[in-house]
Amino acid sequence: MADLISVIIPIYNSEKYLEKCLDSILKQTYKALEIILVNDGSTDQSTNICEEYCKRYHNIKYIFQENQGVSEARNKGIRASTGKYLAFIDSDDTISEDYFQVLYANMISKEVDLSIVAIENALGNIMNLESMEIDFSKEDREKFLILNKSFLLYGPVAKLYKREVVNKNNIEFPKEMFYGEDLIFNCQYLKYCNRLSYDHRATYFYSRDNQGSLSQKVREDRFENELILCKALRGMFLAKEIYGEEYEQYLEERIFDEGYNSIFDTLKAFSLSKSDKVNRINKIIKHERFQKAMDYIPSNKYSKNILWFMKNRHPRLLMMYFNLRK
Repeated sequence: MADLISVIIPIYNSEKYLEKCLDSILKQTYKALEIILVNDGSTDQSTNICEEYCKRYHNIKYIFQENQGVSEARNKGIRASTGKYLAFIDSDDTISEDYFQVLYANMISKEVDLSIVAIENALGNIMNLESMEIDFSKEDREKFLILNKSFLLYGPVAKLYKREVVNKNNIEFPKEMFYGEDLIFNCQYLKYCNRLSYDHRATYFYSRDNQGSLSQKVREDRFENELILCKALRGMFLAKEIYGEEYEQYLEERIFDEGYNSIFDTLKAFSLSKSDKVNRINKIIKHERFQKAMDYIPSNKYSKNILWFMKNRHPRLLMMYFNLRK
């Protein structure tokens, strides 16, 4: 008898995509699925769609909550799940017919604790990497770093988790975070993994219309949020005993890049006054973690003038330089 997989789908105003998403799940060649729809207070037709599918299919559970965010929606799905394995799908994405067959087959045949597949968007496979298995040995340190740099360990989608590991270690999505909460979840989970696999076949299809998404907005907390994420990553690397010079370089570059991108998001923001821009930029370039991270940046990666303004903490000169170049 096939092992049951609990498929958790957080939903918020997804009427445009939801039916296509659900139909792709219902067409799976792997049939032992428990589908859990968690409606996070949708105000469009998503509620009606959920209720209709619930009536038509016996393996669909439906949960409604007042709007509390995607983390709590996923956590409620976990608490309601009964399968041996957990999977998460975003309500505006779709999957191939053999998606769960591939994830499950790799989980069993390769005896891993986390099974990952490639993601495809409109341009094709997002990360063109070879399939690999990782057991966190010293020989696998480089492969694991490649997965990190490819963002394949971020996000809960395109993965199959063991529910026992999640429940036994009280792993949840942090409700207080609104960006990067899925990376925190994965860092906690990976601490208890002995092996993981990545399959290069793209069976998860990322189809989200990102206009208006969180990634498109100027977030004042972007840099501070990155510090939290890098702390979680460092903790996981240490727990797996793989932390070394190349991992430190990776984290410091991440910190600087997020600070750099946050600064230029601020400079380009029409909604902010000049004084607001100066204050936000000042807050980043004077931060001790940003200044430390600058020491790890290759000298040819960014403009020397920009780096000098940042290193010497001159937000107004940085703004003038940006405006002149623009």
